[in-house]
Amino acid sequence: MEQSLDSARWRKVLEVRGMLRAYNQALQEQAKLARLSNKLMKGQEGTNIAHYGKAGFKRIARAVNVMPIGVLGLYLIKSPLTRLAAIVGFSAAFLLALALFTKARLVEVFAATTAFASVQVVFVGGQSVRQVRVYRDRCQ
Repeated sequence: MEQSLDSARWRKVLEVRGMLRAYNQALQEQAKLARLSNKLMKGQEGTNIAHYGKAGFKRIARAVNVMPIGVLGLYLIKSPLTRLAAIVGFSAAFLLALALFTKARLVEVFAATTAFASVQVVFVGGQSVRQVRVYRDRCQ
């Protein structure tokens, strides 16, 4: 009985040894990947902080430039239906710019695009009220 107990223990030791080898190999591969990602994105390991060069800031600046273009475009468009189509187009351009040039999560991109669209709608609503007042004052 003692031999069977010793053989069962020995099998368990061999099984654990195999698992430890596999675990060690996985840890070594993970360390290689971490070193590789640190070389590609010069951030601090485990902090989710990335350091961008000047090229990254230029891309972000180009993406943000969609905002004033949208407001200016909406100011120059007179037809309400065309304004609505422009809001959809500018919002889509803003969404694409955020999705392509930033590493924001889907929720963050959605929230920013929604905020941008709401600013445009408020701008259009304010412009429409002013146009009605001007028209009313001319008619009186």
